[in-house]
Amino acid sequence: MTKRLHSDVDVQKVFQFYSKSKKTGHNDPKVLSNFSHGARIAITLYGKKVSALSVEALFQYAKYQFADKKSGNFDPDAILEMSPKDAKFAGGRKGMTINGYKLKQDEWDGMIMKTIVAARFEQDENFQRVLMATDVMV
Repeated sequence: MTKRLHSDVDVQKVFQFYSKSKKTGHNDPKVLSNFSHGARIAITLYGKKVSALSVEALFQYAKYQFADKKSGNFDPDAILEMSPKDAKFAGGRKGMTINGYKLKQDEWDGMIMKTIVAARFEQDENFQRVLMATDVMV
């Protein structure tokens, strides 16, 4: 009997999205990670056209659109050129504090991730191919 995680999702088809291990090739499922970077993703966020090499950078950049600037000279546009790891730090609580910003929690719309991932799906052929090859519909 096959174990199921969620309705019709076969456990045998669930795989690792991200790992620090060596890539396994062009069909590497780690390309599905928000930390994967490759094709530039262009999107209009809150009326401004922006692009970055990772979903993570776009997500962390979006958070700054709902933050109050308290002090400092940090330019949130810099996040768009950061590695996913650096972008995550910059958009985290500690990073925002260091950069002189404070996220307005009551206004932040974390659902922007859906928009960013949809844009990546439309623009990144490798991401699209690997995702479609999972053959799992949830």
